[in-house]
Amino acid sequence: MKIILIVLFLSTSTWGFSQTTPLNVGDAFPDIPLGEVINNKTGKTRFSEFKGKLVILDFWNVHCTVCLQLMPHIEELQRKFGDSVQIFLVNTHDTKEEVIRFMNRSKIKLPDLPSIVDA
Repeated sequence: MKIILIVLFLSTSTWGFSQTTPLNVGDAFPDIPLGEVINNKTGKTRFSEFKGKLVILDFWNVHCTVCLQLMPHIEELQRKFGDSVQIFLVNTHDTKEEVIRFMNRSKIKLPDLPSIVDA
């Protein structure tokens, strides 16, 4: 499984697994659960279920204006590459309730992508 981590400011304990040595290029990605996912149309709950796909993790939060401006482009990439790619929006800063509240009161629409929250 190929994984691209975009702006990874995340400790391994955040994802609920413990690793005594860091991962190196070429190492297998640990089979960790996705956690709480908004808009999970895939029905999949673990990263291992995306074997053979390029998985892109796009980290964001409700205060990152650049992240919010890029969301339509990220959604377009998912449409363009279809089943060969799975893009996840990952918000490790805001709670699920904060994300939903922000999206409801802003003019910004959460893309039609799975969004991992409360990680």
